[in-house]
Amino acid sequence: MARQPYSRNGWWEDAASIVQVLGERTRTTALSCMVHWPAPPEGVRRADAAFRVQVASAYVLARGGHRDSLVAILHGPVDWIGTAALVGLTELAVRQDDRMAAELVLGTALDEEVNPIKWQCLIEPAILLSALLSGVAPETAKTLIARRKEAEEPS
Repeated sequence: MARQPYSRNGWWEDAASIVQVLGERTRTTALSCMVHWPAPPEGVRRADAAFRVQVASAYVLARGGHRDSLVAILHGPVDWIGTAALVGLTELAVRQDDRMAAELVLGTALDEEVNPIKWQCLIEPAILLSALLSGVAPETAKTLIARRKEAEEPS
């Protein structure tokens, strides 16, 4: 799946097929892939390939009904895997109207405990992903826009 061009709809459908094949092994296989990815295709940087596998795995976890795993990842060490978890949670919020997932994405976007790594891996991606969410209160949307603009200003 991660070797295919990224497509939200395409990867969501591919994830359903993977869940069907993996069955009870979905959670353990997806989590394992997030930390033990295969060699990258020729011409693709290892870091780029790794992140694609992490995002694909987050889609599989989301599609397999493993929101709890995505939440655990989000609350774990801050790095790219947390970004992938945010993508999976956003898909649950958008496609399955999962309000808890939406609140986690918004809560991350509005987090005031900022450091450079947390900003780059969690907060900024959550701000961008929150644009996909429906039903965001107007005041919250204004705060998110202001936060994004503030981040883009030179210090």
